[in-house]
Amino acid sequence: MCDRVLVQLQGWYNRLQRDEVVAEWEEVQGRRSLHVHCHVSGGHALLAPIAGLRRSIFRRELPMVLKAFVHGDGALFGSRPELEEAAVWVYFHSNLPEFDRVECWGPLREAASSGPPSSPPPRASE
Repeated sequence: MCDRVLVQLQGWYNRLQRDEVVAEWEEVQGRRSLHVHCHVSGGHALLAPIAGLRRSIFRRELPMVLKAFVHGDGALFGSRPELEEAAVWVYFHSNLPEFDRVECWGPLREAASSGPPSSPPPRASE
């Protein structure tokens, strides 16, 4: 019975927090790029007050995630070293316009070692 309650609570927490990072390769005009999606805030009112904090945590920790990705897929990068030069696009998804943005972090090799641009770029409407 305790296990069932724990699983239900974990499911609720996962739906509320959505701390996962999802990445996918895309090819546009013959060039590959890596698109990384991070959930900053959404339909849950509880996440709105901490959206800025969540975005800053994702920005701080994402280089480690990218480094682990490159390490974990070493065979892929060994056979396709050009993928380390692919542009990394990071999507911060939020229902709050000030936190819903896309950032280009440059080539994967740099994004995994030096991290995000020094400051988030302004939104197009700013």
